[in-house]
Amino acid sequence: MECLMCQGSLKEVCVSQKPLSVSSDNFLLKLGISLYACVECGHLQKFPKKEVLNQIYANYKTDSLLPNQEQVKFDSDVPKSNSYRLLENSLEFIPKRESLTMLDYGAGGGVCYRAF
Repeated sequence: MECLMCQGSLKEVCVSQKPLSVSSDNFLLKLGISLYACVECGHLQKFPKKEVLNQIYANYKTDSLLPNQEQVKFDSDVPKSNSYRLLENSLEFIPKRESLTMLDYGAGGGVCYRAF
């Protein structure tokens, strides 16, 4: 495997301790995941196995009331989307720069991009 951004080498930085994970649309998976960091550019990425993707998309439906939008949940009386929470939890891993280029690599409606 190589980095999706710069084709650099990858280092595994996190492995699920239990066979359990949650997809971005809150689907509970009985499969673990691994997280990789690029040694060259620092980009964090995951490469889900086919059985993980099959579980996620077996019964996948978009929100018919709010297409391409995430549900907002309240955290300490403050409404936040899952993507915004992801951003908050990832800030320590994102390089501190005046400007930053981001690629939202996926097949969704751009909710992660909007959160950033």
